[in-house]
Amino acid sequence: MDGEGLRTRLSHAARAPGITAVSHHSAAYLHGLVNRPPRFVHVLALRGSHPSRRPDVIVHHTRALDPGAVVYIDGVPVTDLPSTVVMMAAYATVDETKAMIRAAIATALTLDELRAVAESRRRRGRAGPSQLLHVLSSADILRPPKRLEAPAMNCLRRTGSQP
Repeated sequence: MDGEGLRTRLSHAARAPGITAVSHHSAAYLHGLVNRPPRFVHVLALRGSHPSRRPDVIVHHTRALDPGAVVYIDGVPVTDLPSTVVMMAAYATVDETKAMIRAAIATALTLDELRAVAESRRRRGRAGPSQLLHVLSSADILRPPKRLEAPAMNCLRRTGSQP
């Protein structure tokens, strides 16, 4: 999906009957947490709603969604940043989750805010909150991936800075 085409598809999917917001991979892309556009449009529907099926749309269901958990990006309803990180933790690797956390923090979100949202959403059958809390408990959460460490250290040495 390309930029303008993707936004049009997301907008149409989000306005379908029974749909609450764009979510998961699509929301992560709109929030800038991931660089690659999603292959499918991901949306969130309240349990009990029966949105029409489309081959390019994946519908995730939830029991409830806090009204404050939806924001608008270019007029499209999207799960907010903390909710998106919590949801994506169920599908991402530990390294991908750490990268999303670093990207979220770069937007002024705090680890405490992420932790609070994960704690509030923790329920049996929901993998995302537990996975995110596990990753948040690691000591190296804000440390860049090892593949970036050596180039960064070399750059610091070349400029005369102390690591």
